[in-house]
Amino acid sequence: MGSEILKTAFESGLWSGNTKVLLTASMKTENLASRVGQSIDGRYIASGVVGIAPATSSPVMEAFRDNYKKRFNRAPNLYDPNTWDAAAVTILAAEAAKATSGTAIKGKILEVANPPGLEVSDICRALALVREGKAINYQGVSGPVDFTKSGDVIGSYEVWTIDYTGKIKIDSTIQAGKDPAGK
Repeated sequence: MGSEILKTAFESGLWSGNTKVLLTASMKTENLASRVGQSIDGRYIASGVVGIAPATSSPVMEAFRDNYKKRFNRAPNLYDPNTWDAAAVTILAAEAAKATSGTAIKGKILEVANPPGLEVSDICRALALVREGKAINYQGVSGPVDFTKSGDVIGSYEVWTIDYTGKIKIDSTIQAGKDPAGK
């Protein structure tokens, strides 16, 4: 849908390609440039657009993608790693609390997701360690899943663009969610 809007805006003269366009995270797809198309001179119409999307910087991301593809017969969508991590942290916090109430889970999130504790990415291993009473620091599929004292996730986001060849290029990564005290 977004690619059709960009293409229509270009074809109708509303967008010359020189105007900066900010795209949503869901527009970060490998085939966006080809779906929007090329101008008469062969330039990708979408080249130069800017978007922001969650960064996935985990060493276990590749295994997650492979397992996800085997299970669901498709690659994971943009927010699937974050969704997995949210569920994992909730499960680990519930297990640490030995309760399922929201208040009990909330009280254990920082304990299972933040330092100190053994860094662990595998949810089954993390669950076993929590059951043994060990301190853990869950490291998510999307990257570290650390929370501020106020409960916000400290996350990384990629600022991306489409280069002249039609490929997605990461321009920079920004950190979001840090407390003024540095955490």
